[in-house]
Amino acid sequence: MKTMQKKLFEAYKGNPEVKQYIQHDLQHVSTIEAIKLLRIKYGFSIEDAKRMVDMYK
Repeated sequence: MKTMQKKLFEAYKGNPEVKQYIQHDLQHVSTIEAIKLLRIKYGFSIEDAKRMVDMYK
């Protein structure tokens, strides 16, 4: 399971769609809400969603 989560994170890490989603669509929501929405939309783990938000927000 961890390997699959790691591969999912690596696949989306530099993805411009994810970056744009975080920077534009999630700009006005709290960090916790942004993590929830990323988990729903892309299936990230909590840790990976947090790292992604920290990277782009």
